[in-house]
Parts: sequence; structure tokens; C-alpha cells
Amino acid sequence: MIFAEALADAGVAPLVVSSTASVYGAPQVSPIPEDHPTRPINPYGSTKLALEDALRRMEAANGLNVTIFCCFNAAGADPAGQIGERHEPETHLVPCCARPFLAEAAR
Repeated sequence: MIFAEALADAGVAPLVVSSTASVYGAPQVSPIPEDHPTRPINPYGSTKLALEDALRRMEAANGLNVTIFCCFNAAGADPAGQIGERHEPETHLVPCCARPFLAEAAR
């Protein structure tokens, strides 16, 4: 957490951290509310939850301003297009935000 401590010391705020719905494990309800119990079922979810917990402790101790952005990232698709991601129109946050910069870089 040296990086987060350096951010706090430098007065960087807020710190936005990307987490994952994997911290919830097998959800009891859908959609998953923010106060849903966290019960990760794999190392990825456990590691992200440990990061979230450490950042919350640092927030309380050092005044670090942390926002945890929980991403729900479904994966998989079938050839008939019945399941999977749809990219037309593109609705995913990162590609939409990057589009102007990519267009400028291509010029």
C-alpha cells in the first residue's frame, strides 16, 4: 500500500479504484445491492476484497478519499449471438471514453 500512502501524502484525491462483482461470490439476489454480503469464491475476488478493505482502513487512518468502482464484467459469447457482449452501439465506459483520444492519435 506504499503507492496509496504516497497518494495520500501528496494530497491526491479522490482515488478511484476499479473492483469487481467477484467480491460478492455467488449473489443471493440480482441486481446486487451495494450492501450485499461479500463472500468471494475465487482468488481474484478475494484479492480485490482485500484491496478494498486495506483502502478503507487507509481512508479512515490517513484521510485518503477513496471511491471503489465495482465493475460487472460478463464474459462469453456464442456464435449465434444469443449471449455475449454487444458493441454496436458501443456502450462500454472505457471504449467510449477512449474514442476521442484514439481518433486524435490516428490523425
